[in-house]
Amino acid sequence: MDDFLWEKEVTDFIETLRKAGIETFVYTNQSTAVMENLHQFAAAGCTMQGLCTITRQETRWGDEEPYEVMGIRFSLS
Repeated sequence: MDDFLWEKEVTDFIETLRKAGIETFVYTNQSTAVMENLHQFAAAGCTMQGLCTITRQETRWGDEEPYEVMGIRFSLS
């Protein structure tokens, strides 16, 4: 994910991922809210697994090339 989560959305977001059977996610946000979100994930029972790089391709305009994005992988303990 590459978007900012508001404080009130984190619990619902994590619960939705759990209900969907998702066991890990990669957080790629680079906004000023990163530190707050990291602590909120921990409070919701997520465990930081470590740094990673993923390949992403946007499809909004139809001609974007894949590119690498730095992120942090979390497990949904």
